[in-house]
Amino acid sequence: MQQNLVLRLSDPDTMMFLAGIAAVIVLFIVLVSIVASLRIKHYKVRYRELKEALAQRSEELSQLQKELKSAHATVARQEGELARFEETKKRLSDLEEAHAKLQRQEASLRQNYEALKAQHDRLEGANETLGKELERLKGEMQRIAEENNKLRINNARLLMKLDKEESR
Repeated sequence: MQQNLVLRLSDPDTMMFLAGIAAVIVLFIVLVSIVASLRIKHYKVRYRELKEALAQRSEELSQLQKELKSAHATVARQEGELARFEETKKRLSDLEEAHAKLQRQEASLRQNYEALKAQHDRLEGANETLGKELERLKGEMQRIAEENNKLRINNARLLMKLDKEESR
């Protein structure tokens, strides 16, 4: 059986067939190794590209984190400014309210002042009239007092005359 197999294998057609199969197997192995090496090369290139992309994205992420931190600081500062603005706005509103109240009080006081001034002017006019009346009445009283003195003197003289005549 072994000899039979060797005889069959030694036949040139079989040898050619075996050589062809061997060549196909070798070509298949070479093809598989070439494809494998190409795939390895492709994966190496892709790995490098991914590594570079990852490094770039990591750097971009780091930059974005810095920008985010800066934005947070800016937002915090702006919130503080907004709070101060709201406080100032409220204070301004309070001041405007107080100003309006003071203006109303001023208008009321101005009206009171005008009324008091008008009353004062009337009272001054009345005082002036009363002062003139007082001067006139003083003059009249003076005249009446002088006349009264004259009449007293005259009465005293007449009484003396009367006493003289009676005593006579």
